[in-house]
Amino acid sequence: NDHAQFSCRINEDEDAVDQLKSMNRGELIELFKSSEAPQFKMHGDWDGILLENGPVMTPISKFITHKLFGLNRLWVGKNFGKPDQNDAVGVNRFLRSTEEEEEQNNSSEIGYNHYFSFENVPSTRADGRESLLLR
Repeated sequence: NDHAQFSCRINEDEDAVDQLKSMNRGELIELFKSSEAPQFKMHGDWDGILLENGPVMTPISKFITHKLFGLNRLWVGKNFGKPDQNDAVGVNRFLRSTEEEEEQNNSSEIGYNHYFSFENVPSTRADGRESLLLR
């Protein structure tokens, strides 16, 4: 099955981020589609990166994520169930510096913006599996 084909691509002895970075767009989409929703309670900070998405979409994705969505701050992941919020509420995490300052290795503190709710729900793919839904 497809899941076996792509799950074997993630070698537990290697850094998963490096492995994901080495995949092309089609491989990433297939891996995403074959992955299961988390079966544990999402909680705390989860680091995130934008993966390469081709010569056209990568700059567009970076612009939308860091400049528009992030208000000129570098998006660095999500926080699920921030302590002062309901457990089913999360928030996006951003460095308070600009992307250019971060590239120069200036230290930055994390800011939070754009709250969302999340839950595991039946997949819309009609395959009987669950998906993690962020609203």
